[in-house]
Amino acid sequence: MKKTALVLTLILALLASLMVGVQPAESSSKTIVVPDDYSTIQEAIDNAVDGDTVFVKRGTYHESVTVEKPLTLTGESNQETVIIGEQVVISQRGAIRVSADNVAISGFAIKDSDVGVLIEGNERVPFECRIIGNNIVNNGAGIVSRGDTVYISGNNVAGSGGYGIYVSSSNTAVSGNRIVENGYAGIIADGCINVTLSGNTVTGNGGNDNNGIEVRGGLFVRWNGPFYIYENNVAGNDGYGIQFGESCHNSTVYKNNIERNSIGINLQNFVIGEGNEGIGLGNSVFQNNLVDNVQQVIVEKEYRYAGNSPDYAFVNGTDVVSWDNGTLGNYWSDYKTKYSNASEVDTSGLWETAYEIDESNTDRYPLVRPVQISAIQLLTIILIVAAVATAAFAGAGLLLYHRNRRRATGTDMRKTAQP
Repeated sequence: MKKTALVLTLILALLASLMVGVQPAESSSKTIVVPDDYSTIQEAIDNAVDGDTVFVKRGTYHESVTVEKPLTLTGESNQETVIIGEQVVISQRGAIRVSADNVAISGFAIKDSDVGVLIEGNERVPFECRIIGNNIVNNGAGIVSRGDTVYISGNNVAGSGGYGIYVSSSNTAVSGNRIVENGYAGIIADGCINVTLSGNTVTGNGGNDNNGIEVRGGLFVRWNGPFYIYENNVAGNDGYGIQFGESCHNSTVYKNNIERNSIGINLQNFVIGEGNEGIGLGNSVFQNNLVDNVQQVIVEKEYRYAGNSPDYAFVNGTDVVSWDNGTLGNYWSDYKTKYSNASEVDTSGLWETAYEIDESNTDRYPLVRPVQISAIQLLTIILIVAAVATAAFAGAGLLLYHRNRRRATGTDMRKTAQP
């Protein structure tokens, strides 16, 4: 309970700080309401200045919008404020495209577009952007982030033809999202450093390629790191639950439920020496629950696409992973099937016999009992807090909007009172 309270306090503090950062100052910022002030979202954005809030009422808006200035874009309802953008796969046009620093997007249903939300700069990467509390469904991709210091929280990302969330943004947090039934992968973190993936529900993602081979799945990290992956529920994904790809370094996977996937954890085999690719080092996997996966772990020994280029000379390998932290390993649901005569070491909570994955990969301290992962239970709280924050953004903006309207029309009681 203490940990739950602490985490909730931190979440509330974070959202409170975000609200302070985006609430418009009465003296210099304003709230623009769509469709009251402008009939389209893009017109409202174009007529806003830095720090303004654009509040969008319930309705369906058939437009792709671009945000090129710091502002807050808030929908009245993430079920009924609907944006349907263009489908231009080659250019990857987002229903909402963000190319500025300090942009907050919340409270929208974003559907049937090439990309739901695209964070991508023109000449430099966007910095300090927040995507919170949106319902992003049935797009080619849900959220694509090529920024820096991006916060993606409390979103529902479902039914994408490709990936749910793709992050190539350093110093970024993806937390408390529901990422389900996306065709290629739930989350991909690729070519970045210092990325946290926590408290997400990642289920039912992945599918088959044209040859019927299972591809991708739940959560995939590659190139650089460190990545911090903890307290996620990764369950029922086709392909892998979690996959280490090319050159993943110094990453930590701990306290996750990894359950009922085709493969629990996969170490991908790849070609070494191309660009920045090399064998990743310093990775650790511990205190996870690996439960009822068809295959708990696969360590690939061959480059799966070698047959496509038979004359190409290559050296291949997989990332190096430690399966414990020196004192604690993981809970394996098939442990007693493999080691029926094993016993617990005193009352330590550890099995006496190590869990062998292959000749090079061993969990030296397998756990007797499943790990209790409280933060997954916080997902509902996180979503509620995100919704409250969205309502607060909207409420603050509308309050200022109507106050300014009253003043502009001379109906402010302080101005109309008789002497």
